[in-house]
Amino acid sequence: MFIKRTTRRIHGKTYVNHLLVESVATPRGPRHRVICSLGALTPAPKAHWAGLAQKLQAALAGQTPLLPDAKLDALAARVRPSRRAPRPGAADVVAVHTDEVQT
Repeated sequence: MFIKRTTRRIHGKTYVNHLLVESVATPRGPRHRVICSLGALTPAPKAHWAGLAQKLQAALAGQTPLLPDAKLDALAARVRPSRRAPRPGAADVVAVHTDEVQT
């Protein structure tokens, strides 16, 4: 997991947003899957983003930190309810030929 910075320009004003994303291997190549939006992380320096992403990944995996961090716990709590179930893969798909079905 890592933190990705995105910018959008709406009516001449630039908005900065940060996303927690993970790399996913697909048949068409690697893709980024958004885990959650972290909002603006402007108070935190960019050098600390990698550590924040690792701490969030550990918190989502259920590991408790040695020293509790209220800000990190709040971010992890925002992510947990929004996690979607994984999409069905090719192994979950079954082809049925209706003209060959016997009753």
